[in-house]
Amino acid sequence: MNALAKTKVMINLIKLFVLTIRRKNSDEDYFLFQKYQASIVVENIINTFKCNNSMTVMDYGCGQGGYSKVLTKYFNKVVAIDYHILPVSHNDSNIEYVVADLLNYKREPVDIVFCASVIEHIDSPKQGKLIKQIADNTRQGGYLYLSFPPFNSPIGGHACAPFHYLPDKLALFLTNTVKRYPIKSYETMYGDWGLYRTNIEEVNRLLVIHGFEILTIKSRYMPNWYSNFFKHNNFLNWNAEFYCRKL
Repeated sequence: MNALAKTKVMINLIKLFVLTIRRKNSDEDYFLFQKYQASIVVENIINTFKCNNSMTVMDYGCGQGGYSKVLTKYFNKVVAIDYHILPVSHNDSNIEYVVADLLNYKREPVDIVFCASVIEHIDSPKQGKLIKQIADNTRQGGYLYLSFPPFNSPIGGHACAPFHYLPDKLALFLTNTVKRYPIKSYETMYGDWGLYRTNIEEVNRLLVIHGFEILTIKSRYMPNWYSNFFKHNNFLNWNAEFYCRKL
């Protein structure tokens, strides 16, 4: 990696760190956090999938819509789906917003499904159903980008990190005491939805079962040499990215 590329990586990580700290201040801050994340990863998606702007992309679990906003710069049609759509998301007429149950939603299959940081919030026994629904919504020969932080990664405990490496009761106690988050369990971390112990091997298995070919696995934000060493490592992979094709 040359000096310019190294500098770019460092600038990206510093800005991302700042946005990560601010993301819970407001819906707008979370939107900006998502948007900046997307600006880093979409270029890899374009290059890996050999995309063109005539393709339709589905943002499966769009959150505040930051990813969807960036995707509109590269694709003519973006469909953004989530259990509920927050007001900050409604400012772009180029995005079709759909309020739906991610485990049951089905429509005409699209060229690309984008699913970032969703699967770890789905109850483990239902993660296979989520991937099945994604497969049903992806055309044959189409593509899937799916990413998540493995539970044992540095950020895998979400609000409880870095205490998530400790026994659950101690991790929650320290989180509530030090960070002042009233969390009773990982499963109810965010009220009526939470966080589940998701790992790379299980997600890989579910993707293959439901008809996806794994083109590559990468470590988000990290240079290629890091991905080559740690892409299958649940402890050192900050955020596992799966680039897949539907068979």
